Amino acid sequence: MSGSVMTQMITLLEEQAALYGDLLSLATKKRDILVAGGGSEFEVILQGEQALVMKAGRLEDKRISLQSTLAAVLGVSPETLTLTRLIEAAGTLEGSEAPAARLKEVSSRIAATLEELKRTNALNMRLIRRSLAYINSMFQALGKTKKSTVYSGDGRFSPGGKRHRLDHQI
Repeated sequence: MSGSVMTQMITLLEEQAALYGDLLSLATKKRDILVAGGGSEFEVILQGEQALVMKAGRLEDKRISLQSTLAAVLGVSPETLTLTRLIEAAGTLEGSEAPAARLKEVSSRIAATLEELKRTNALNMRLIRRSLAYINSMFQALGKTKKSTVYSGDGRFSPGGKRHRLDHQI
């Protein structure tokens, strides 16, 4: 039984690694869109990210359940069962070192992907902040006038018109 649970855990971690890779791919596309100034594509990326994050939550719930089962087999609490401890126990539970090697490989892949995802998301956040700062400065520059420029129905300039709600920075 413990062998099949170990195999399920390894398979689940491989799924998580692939999912994190997909999130990294979307974050990279998001960065490219931010640099290019695309708007509608950004919304599509966000929707894709949201779906992947929800899937990641479901996978994490399954991982926690499997972790509890493996912790019971190993006689430790689920909170203390780390991936390092699981790698050490994998050879004993499976009777082979192959599961331990798979766990090490997937662990390294997950760590590298999450680190790159963290860097990419930090860069995206800086790009978004710069874009917002630019937009705010444009609003401020456009809002310097006290009175609004208004044209009459026949196209003549009529100084001193009333400013509208949209003329103010929110």
